[in-house]
Amino acid sequence: MPKLHPAHICFIAIIVLGVLYPQQIADGLSAVTQWFEHAFGWFVLLACAFFVGLCTYIAFSDYGQLRLGGPDEKPQFSTLSWFAMLFAAGIGAGLVFYGAAEPLLHYVNPPPAMKAVTETAEQARRAMAISYFHWGLHAWSIYAVAALSIAYYTFHRQTPLLPSVPITAHPVGKIMIDSFAILAVVFGLVASLTQGVLQVSRGVENHIVHTGDALWIQLAVLAALFVCYMYSASTGIGKGIKILSDINIIIAVLLMLFILFAGPTHFIMESFVTGIGDYLDKFIFLSFNVRHFSDAGGWTESWTITYFLWWVSWGPFVGVFIARISRGRTLKEFMLGVVLAPSIFSAFWFATLGGTSIYLETIADPGFGVVVENLESTTYALLNRLPMSEITSVVVVLLLFIFLVTSADSGTYVLGMFTSDGNLNPPVRQRLFWGVVVGLVTSGALMTGAGLPFFRSLAVIGAIPYLFIMLWQVYHLLKALREDSRSKSS
Repeated sequence: MPKLHPAHICFIAIIVLGVLYPQQIADGLSAVTQWFEHAFGWFVLLACAFFVGLCTYIAFSDYGQLRLGGPDEKPQFSTLSWFAMLFAAGIGAGLVFYGAAEPLLHYVNPPPAMKAVTETAEQARRAMAISYFHWGLHAWSIYAVAALSIAYYTFHRQTPLLPSVPITAHPVGKIMIDSFAILAVVFGLVASLTQGVLQVSRGVENHIVHTGDALWIQLAVLAALFVCYMYSASTGIGKGIKILSDINIIIAVLLMLFILFAGPTHFIMESFVTGIGDYLDKFIFLSFNVRHFSDAGGWTESWTITYFLWWVSWGPFVGVFIARISRGRTLKEFMLGVVLAPSIFSAFWFATLGGTSIYLETIADPGFGVVVENLESTTYALLNRLPMSEITSVVVVLLLFIFLVTSADSGTYVLGMFTSDGNLNPPVRQRLFWGVVVGLVTSGALMTGAGLPFFRSLAVIGAIPYLFIMLWQVYHLLKALREDSRSKSS
């Protein structure tokens, strides 16, 4: 039995309430998130834009020369393994889910400001730019800020690897901060796992077992996922997570290259280059556009605000995990590696899968866009238009499954750290306890049958308190950087 932490009791209560009142819990969470996104969406945009600016400032200021752990510290992992682990733990599974679907969805069902645009090419360019925006610099800047706020204190001031350590607070306040972080991690992780399970199940249903019992397949996939991530969680970060992450990145790159060369190569490369230009050109506009004049239907709240809060909900999880694997990196190397490199990779991924789906809709297969009515089926529908679809569809199922195992494994590892006083190598029993909790909450979410909007609400509900904690952490981080700079200069 793991050492008792208030979060243990909290989530046992959540599981019990979820079993007793599933529909009421689902409706209540959705109502709270919708209210917050509508009332404070403007604040979320400002905060996330601030995080992007802060990362840029730290990378190219004198602070960028500081090395996590001291001037003589060496990185624990190679650059390739480091990148693979932070990418797989961050948004790897989400890219598989949305890579083909989101650009196509924004093309066939554009935001309010785009509906007046009648030129097909302009609609496609804007759809791609929005996808880059949702998955680019803002997402990874949130992760970088969450990671650095904790890593700097841990490796320079020898504090535990906990979200509360940058913040000077009463012991009760520290427990509350760490508990809010645990809440964000569990709900953000469950939201991503449920979404991923839907896509894996659709692939299994269409290409392997050919049965119509969707819930049975979903629960079977979750059961297999549970067994795999529980086993991986018992092996430690240097074995399970690292090996899975290396496999993930290899399969993802091979799949992307296959689509690039088997699909409309010229169109994809032009989409990538043009998309980068459009993204940079519209960056300021998109970063501060609440659409309060034209967005009566709440598009910005449903997409941009929800995405940004989803990244915040993963902030304590991915942030602590990135901090754990980034010792020995300079702050400049840290920011460029955590923010810039994954953003470029994500853009090329969207150009490859999303560009191909738009090419099919606009040129090769008009009417293809109807597939986005079921987002989890879009990638498989795209592959069905390319050679060797039966093989590549199974590869997608495998890739997504391994991504989910890696995310769940990483998440249980971080949760174990949070409930073992920041232990860099948390006891196996802590990791397994949280693995069971995540599995139970995920199965409950699937059995509600509420669909993607509810799964997104799960992520947002955990992000709401943690967004304010992140801003509090940044204040103390900047204060610590200034103090250490003064002491060195004197």
